[in-house]
Amino acid sequence: MNFDSVYRGLRDEIRDIRLVDAHNHLPTEAEWLDQPETFGYARDFTAFLGYARGDLAKAGMPLDALTGASTAAEKWARIRPYWPYIRYTGPGAVCRRALSIFCGVDDLTDETIPVIGERVQSLWRPGAYRRLFTDQHRIEVIVNTRNVEPVTETYADPFMAPLLYTDLFALTQSRRDLDRLEAASGQAIYSLGSFLRALDTVIEQGIAERGWVGIKWHKIPYLRPADYGAPDARAAEARLTCILRMPARGGHGWDTPVGVDEMRPFQDYIQHHLVQQAIEWDVAIQIHTGQLGSSQGAQLANTRPSHLVNLFLQYPRARFDLLHGSFPYSGELGALAQRFANVFINMSWMEVVSPQAAKRYLSEWLTSIPANKVFAFGGDQKSPFLVCASAEIVRDNLAEALAAKVVRGEISRAHARDLACWYLHDNAWNHFQLGQRWANKLPGAATEENR
Repeated sequence: MNFDSVYRGLRDEIRDIRLVDAHNHLPTEAEWLDQPETFGYARDFTAFLGYARGDLAKAGMPLDALTGASTAAEKWARIRPYWPYIRYTGPGAVCRRALSIFCGVDDLTDETIPVIGERVQSLWRPGAYRRLFTDQHRIEVIVNTRNVEPVTETYADPFMAPLLYTDLFALTQSRRDLDRLEAASGQAIYSLGSFLRALDTVIEQGIAERGWVGIKWHKIPYLRPADYGAPDARAAEARLTCILRMPARGGHGWDTPVGVDEMRPFQDYIQHHLVQQAIEWDVAIQIHTGQLGSSQGAQLANTRPSHLVNLFLQYPRARFDLLHGSFPYSGELGALAQRFANVFINMSWMEVVSPQAAKRYLSEWLTSIPANKVFAFGGDQKSPFLVCASAEIVRDNLAEALAAKVVRGEISRAHARDLACWYLHDNAWNHFQLGQRWANKLPGAATEENR
């Protein structure tokens, strides 16, 4: 059996599978069209950089290198000395793949910069999301989080299923934070019990009215270890009382935060409460693990998935979705997913952070983890171009891993097709209950026939 022919056949089949993007940070199309600079993009080649900006800085480019550069030529002159160092890193590869797909060029060079600019202008027009996601790259739905105020965590775009960023509540550190929750819930907060009632009201309304398909924990591992000790109501109440005693809006210290370490008993209590409620609401819990994005001061070890074992043990009915394959703790995550029925592997961003690790662990997990527990694709981008490029890279990686196993006789050709459908669509679709929580809210609700 020839690898190349098996790979090509699988790649063709995988191209036809509609994708569920299990983790992203996209603006709405209206925001992307009208305010691209808000999300770090201009209508030139920088629209394709994404995480490559971080790699350029790590290669030595000053963080303010692009400040004051108004033209594409000026930006490129400042980037050019550093680009060769990161061209073949994960972010560089995603950038180049996007350039190939959308601009017909395979690299950033003096010659291609003006070509890219002309092409970008033609792409930046209404209806782009449908053309890019639905028509061209067969991305059915994007599970999306925007790290914004809870009352705005909803979308007009039919491609997005919103996920609530609950750090807005768990990281309450000032009277200002309490005012935000009071405004969102319409309830006064004067105690731990009233805080929990206000929190539950906001989330329950969001699930029922805004279509939230789950909750996300993100920021705490950037600030402290992600181990959430036994909930202590008395200690949590004491920490909250410190904030309740702060001056009201406009007073000195209204928005001065209490330290993260001091608030830790409160954070732990809220995280346990959120797990308990997520079980009752029957929604997924998405948790950042592993690599810490662009943060310069955070401790990587804070993000180990093993910090969460007490939650896995205590809440077997919860659905824990661990992001980024927990890289560089991917082996640890695999062991946890083998051990616990309530732990799921989300490979979002892995093809960017470490292309080789993404391939290695994808191949390993295909035959070591129950096949319904891995989500192979999540763009984790703010640019639709880079989401689509990441989708194609993931398709390539999965076809390669499956073909190798078919050729070696580890799995059948038919099973390879099943695995591809599960990894790219069905697993995330079922995990987030998208048929119930997203598809049936669309005009002309989705059916099995049109999926």
